[in-house]
Amino acid sequence: MEEIYSTDLEQITEEINKTQENQTSEILSTKLELLQIFYMCYTLYKENENPDILKNLIKITELLKKCKILENYTEENEEPSKRILEDLNKKRFKKQKGNNPRKKYKEKSEKLGEKCKKKFDGNIK
Repeated sequence: MEEIYSTDLEQITEEINKTQENQTSEILSTKLELLQIFYMCYTLYKENENPDILKNLIKITELLKKCKILENYTEENEEPSKRILEDLNKKRFKKQKGNNPRKKYKEKSEKLGEKCKKKFDGNIK
């Protein structure tokens, strides 16, 4: 009776080990594929410097960090990516709006100059 249990236990442990090895190999292969996709997106961004690719790249890195495939960095390292996205959004908004601060300043200074010319009659008392 003990022999039957011992052989059954050995077979069960062997099957468990095989399934665990298969699962770990599948997990490792998917991690490798994800990292390859990440690397492709990174190289695309480096070649084109497209802000849309950068947004997707940041999303991919966040997902990889959540899955613990990539190491979690400190908040100091995460802040620049957020700042980069905010800067890109600001630049895009300014381009769409047609906002040019230099032109506005020049127009204001010209208006003030015209007002001063009107008030000043040229005589100093």
